[in-house]
Amino acid sequence: RKPLLALLAFVGALALFWAGCETSKAPVFTLPDQPLATGLKPGPNDARIAHVTARLLEEYHYLQRPLDTEMSERFFDEYVNSLDPRHENFLQSDMAEFNIYRTNLDKLTIDHGTADVTPAFVIYDRYAKRIQQHDAYVAELLKQDKFKFTSTDDKITIDRRDAPFPKNLEEAEALWYQRLRYEYLEEKLSREISTTHDNIV
Repeated sequence: RKPLLALLAFVGALALFWAGCETSKAPVFTLPDQPLATGLKPGPNDARIAHVTARLLEEYHYLQRPLDTEMSERFFDEYVNSLDPRHENFLQSDMAEFNIYRTNLDKLTIDHGTADVTPAFVIYDRYAKRIQQHDAYVAELLKQDKFKFTSTDDKITIDRRDAPFPKNLEEAEALWYQRLRYEYLEEKLSREISTTHDNIV
């Protein structure tokens, strides 16, 4: 539910600001030919609603701050980070593919009297695909149950907010393995401590 709320928040954020640059043309984006894995797609009135909302907020929002390239990048980054805060699911190739969205949200809001919300759905759909891959990989590891904790040199970076996204699926799987191993050990220790406390008279 949280990622879906993030998707809706992104669509709302796209509508919060409206840039007055009428001279530059927004690129035209279309949804992929194949159905999105999530089954989600923009509603028939979403684009118009987003555009009208943005126009109203330009007039009445107390900041009256236009959406320029800098703000466009900030909105994009916040959306991606809300979906993948540990930078372990999206790949660097995903980010390269989405880079054109990152710098064009300002233009997308005002193109032809409607806002193009396609990027939000495309990005979220890719996120859902990566999560499915993540879940399948973790489920297979748990079936094998071959975790060993004999090394004293193991390290894991818990806070990956500023870490780069994995280069490829193999590197992502290495991160998923490390995280699962850490959580597995944490759960195992928690149970052992609970058992020890129960034996105290």
